[in-house]
Amino acid sequence: MGLPNLTVLSALSKAYTSTSNTEYIERTETVKYSLDKLKRKNGCINQEEEEILYLSIQALATMALLDLFKATGEKKHLNEACRNIDFTIKKFYGNSVFCHHWSKKRGKTGWYCVGCNFYELHNTLIVIDFLTKNSTSSFISRGTTPL
Repeated sequence: MGLPNLTVLSALSKAYTSTSNTEYIERTETVKYSLDKLKRKNGCINQEEEEILYLSIQALATMALLDLFKATGEKKHLNEACRNIDFTIKKFYGNSVFCHHWSKKRGKTGWYCVGCNFYELHNTLIVIDFLTKNSTSSFISRGTTPL
């Protein structure tokens, strides 16, 4: 359920940005609501009932939230993207790469995926670029440290 909804959320956000048709942005609310139901208490997307988290889903979630922020300008979406990046760095990052998945029992895996690393680094650079060009304190909630 997570992956298709993340893709739809990005697509609707980009469609609104391209066309200014409010129907697209209105539909994002329904998709976002369904994604919020998948969230854990720590804020990450739980795409499975398993206790394994995948970098690909976290990276796509961050990308979808950044697309939604670009479309709406609503700070809550940027804050959520930053919290997800922060979580991803804490759980998946080590030895200069992001591991592919993390589990409660085993922690970080010893292998990684170049594509997932690219997406996560790309998302992080988008946030850094935005925060550099804008007043950091006015866009990030207190206690959120993306990097």
